[in-house]
Amino acid sequence: MKRMNKANNDIVVAAILFNLILVCFVLLLPRDVDTIYIQNYLVNSGSLLLITVLYMHYILVKGFNIFDPIHIITVIYTGLYFIAPIHDILVGNDTWFGYHVLQYGIKAGVFALIGYIAFYLFYAEFIHINNFKYEVSGNTASSGFCNKLDKNTESKIVLFIFFLYVFAFAANVYYLIHSGYANLLYILTAGILGRGRQVAEKVNSIGFIAMFSYMLPTTVLLYWEYGKRKWLTVLLFIPVLMMQITRGFRFLVIQIAITFTAYYFIKANKRLKLYQIILLVCILMIPVLLMTLFRNDIRSGSGMTIAPITYDTFSKALDDAIWDNLRIYNNYYAIVYSVPSRFPYVFLRQILIGTLVMVIPRILWPGKIDTGAGEDLSVIIGQRLAGTGQAYPGLGEFYYAFGVLGIIFFMALYGLWMRYVRKRFLENPKRRTDTIIFAVLLGVNLQILIRGYTPSNFWYVVFSIIPACFVNYLEDTLIRKKS
Repeated sequence: MKRMNKANNDIVVAAILFNLILVCFVLLLPRDVDTIYIQNYLVNSGSLLLITVLYMHYILVKGFNIFDPIHIITVIYTGLYFIAPIHDILVGNDTWFGYHVLQYGIKAGVFALIGYIAFYLFYAEFIHINNFKYEVSGNTASSGFCNKLDKNTESKIVLFIFFLYVFAFAANVYYLIHSGYANLLYILTAGILGRGRQVAEKVNSIGFIAMFSYMLPTTVLLYWEYGKRKWLTVLLFIPVLMMQITRGFRFLVIQIAITFTAYYFIKANKRLKLYQIILLVCILMIPVLLMTLFRNDIRSGSGMTIAPITYDTFSKALDDAIWDNLRIYNNYYAIVYSVPSRFPYVFLRQILIGTLVMVIPRILWPGKIDTGAGEDLSVIIGQRLAGTGQAYPGLGEFYYAFGVLGIIFFMALYGLWMRYVRKRFLENPKRRTDTIIFAVLLGVNLQILIRGYTPSNFWYVVFSIIPACFVNYLEDTLIRKKS
């Protein structure tokens, strides 16, 4: 009876939430804009409502676990493809680098809805795959998840973790200094000390070294898991955070925050409360806003300067930090509009061939081939995007490959993969490193959804989890030698 009452209460709450969202959309319906933007608003609003229904259905059936990947994926996906366009229509921001791209959003919005449905059907287990198992092969009893390691074995693992940390840290410093950053002091203080900038060398031949930076957050978590001195975890963490702030990649800082928060609360078997989420978001906004305000200065060599921050500069930084990362939907709109009418599909040249080619260093393959992965956005949209570093999000890459069929296939594959991650590493952990792997893979969703470049994203994922794989192998080897 209690379970039935709880289910009824959940249904009532879900119905109230749905109707409140519906009322808000009706009240906010724009009237003094072109018809094309009203149609765009209606498509995005309707899609968002349907996704809300699917999302609430999942929660009603499965229950609510804040670390279930569907939550972060749904928030990022809807924010990128539906909420951001609705926001821009309401505030009258209808241009992108001076181009009217928002008008192409009706078909693109429908395809984005189809993509989420494909993801949902596979993730929520409405579609079952034969022989899709979640067990770990091998002797899990000796893998160390429940077994306490002896002192000698654990000390060897900790020493190996230190080796991985020093190696990845040194590789990243080497890459940054050859990219033009002045020195280690400049890197570790976000340009406050050790100012100056070298002449940047050509780093194409050593670009693969930058991938080792993705190992650093994982090695810190590994020490947190295996090490005894928790203060040393903090000592290892601070240089990693400062290095990412200096590099200016906001997604890496956000990914670190998601990963470390998930690991701590899952490991401690604690519930993450609402006030804690709000507090964490407020704390996270501090480095994100600082990076938004000063990252061009840091990259140029002038460093982070303490200068008066006016309301206008703060407001613009806040808008850039929140909305500009989501306005990449415009590039997706342009892809849907232009392919295949103006530019042909690229099929698997980027997603498959580009991924295989990317990992080979130019120092070993000076004449590395161009995979012919498609036109630059400066060609697809216009020359004002040249040199801006703009890219298209995940759906743009999937659509550029095979059209709407590409969106359906790759979003279904994404749903299947994240379903495996949830069941294997969150719901059925077998080893000590499983929570770390899950926390890392939870954090990488931000980059995978917002930046659609599989060659980079694939190796980003691989290098992020490979330290845990190395530790697993070492742990198994040491245990076998003792048995």
